[in-house]
Amino acid sequence: MITCQRAVFPDSEFDAKKGRGERPGFPHCICAIEVFPDGREVEHRLAAPYPERPPWDRGDPYVTVGFALGAEAGSYMHAGYALPSPAIDLYAEFMVLHNSEMCRGDEGKKPGPSLIQACRRYGVPTMDPAYKDKMRELAYSKANLSPEEIVALQDYCLDDDCRSGLRLFQAMRPHLDLARAPIRGAFMVQMEKMRWRGMPIDVPLYRRAEQNAPAIAVKMRRELNRKLGAEIYYSGVFKRAAMFRLMQQRSIPIPVDPKAGKWSCSTRLLKPMIETYPELKIFYEDKRMLDAFARLGLEIGADGRHRTWANPFGTKTGRNNPSTKALWGLPHTMRSFLCVATPDMAIAQVDVGSEEIGIAAALSGDPTLIADYLSGDARPLLGRRRRLPRCRWVAAGLFCPAR
Repeated sequence: MITCQRAVFPDSEFDAKKGRGERPGFPHCICAIEVFPDGREVEHRLAAPYPERPPWDRGDPYVTVGFALGAEAGSYMHAGYALPSPAIDLYAEFMVLHNSEMCRGDEGKKPGPSLIQACRRYGVPTMDPAYKDKMRELAYSKANLSPEEIVALQDYCLDDDCRSGLRLFQAMRPHLDLARAPIRGAFMVQMEKMRWRGMPIDVPLYRRAEQNAPAIAVKMRRELNRKLGAEIYYSGVFKRAAMFRLMQQRSIPIPVDPKAGKWSCSTRLLKPMIETYPELKIFYEDKRMLDAFARLGLEIGADGRHRTWANPFGTKTGRNNPSTKALWGLPHTMRSFLCVATPDMAIAQVDVGSEEIGIAAALSGDPTLIADYLSGDARPLLGRRRRLPRCRWVAAGLFCPAR
């Protein structure tokens, strides 16, 4: 156990280079409010050239608290600082407490809350959104800012972002699980480290896929009609009524969209049914591929690496939920866009089988469930004969050096 006598609330300003697949830009400034046990506060203003270590790092343990600390992790890496540890990320804690609110009706693809939204949720005074946009525009506008502009950004960092984070922490403190919050904070920091490295993409292959996507989609629609024995695509347009008729003819229950209260054949609602109805599995796999070809948009940087937001804690169960602009949000067959590993690179993916069952077994202490999990056969829980290995290794997930 680590006992921390100080808390540091950092913030930094930089060009985030959103949507470009690039690393975030070099920080214009890194600021922090340091809070001591007696309530005393010290403000820190840093700008390039940065010192070898931040002034609040004096060798004794302290906790770093912030909102979406991945942003600060990127600035720390640029400045050559050690990543913050232990750390509490109020974005992650907010999502753990409120992700059922954040995920309703949008398949979990809506971005998580901003600092302003989180503060408002807890009734905490915060900055004016228009002022925040103005300061962001300044940070994004150019690489070399004047001394006056850097001072303006430092004022904004301290008086608005750092101060809002401090107030939000005080408001959320009674609801936080401080034993587990640093684990989630470490995860958020490491997620940024992974994004910093990026995923190496076979760019020529991806560009060919983009170029040929319309022709591929035509053939796939025709082939899907043939496999299902029904014209669910007519003149290139998906016909829900034709899909509903097909499901009725083959005695497949049609799910109801809980939000609209109407029949739906969205892949999101059909996914739980695909192992029971083979026709739905064919439809599900091909429809996801067709939808993906219609909106190919991987964010790829000039170095050929893919970087995007993983939407951590973006589902009701707390999993990452990347958008379709992320490689992991595309159908698994499209993971071949990853480049083949070169001699100086390693590419690996770890996929844990029946993870939820293992967690439930460990937390419940149920000896029967533990035995089922350890045997690799979870039939008693799943209700079907399917071998579920405790852990299986498949091709991808990235641990590779930056070029």
